[in-house]
Amino acid sequence: MIFLNFIPQKNHKYKKMFYCLLTYCSVVITSFFAAVVYLAIPISEIVIGVIYKTNLLCSDNGVTNLITLDKWLIIDGTVSTCFFFLIICWSISSNNSPVNCCSICLLYLLNFFNLVWAIIGSYIFFGNCKKIEPESINIYMIFIFVISYISLCNNIVIHHNSKADKKIEKKNTLPR
Repeated sequence: MIFLNFIPQKNHKYKKMFYCLLTYCSVVITSFFAAVVYLAIPISEIVIGVIYKTNLLCSDNGVTNLITLDKWLIIDGTVSTCFFFLIICWSISSNNSPVNCCSICLLYLLNFFNLVWAIIGSYIFFGNCKKIEPESINIYMIFIFVISYISLCNNIVIHHNSKADKKIEKKNTLPR
């Protein structure tokens, strides 16, 4: 790294220690901002669903009679908050513990639920609720759907990469 060049070359130990400290700080700062953003969005969904309950009315059809936009926001915010805390439980637990296995199973189920729920929400919003007052809720809803689909794609890529890593690791451990 260019900014580490001020450390003399003979002191590789300090350069490595500084690099580790810099990496650690970067991970902590990134994790903090990710946690704030990842919790801010679901909590704001719950708040908007509760506060603007009477303003989130859409034209009626079969699906929107059962699931209104305010219910969709509250459920999506609640499930996303649970998803966040489940990721924390999974990352803290050891690899072979029952908590890890349960967390992974629940993460897969919640990921599938989020996919179906995002499709239902998209159908409700883009099919029947294109004009909601205030206008900022329309923009926020589009933002929610974009973030939901990006998050789902990201989860699929992470899952695919972890499977590929396990295959490579298994291949490298085979006796030759």
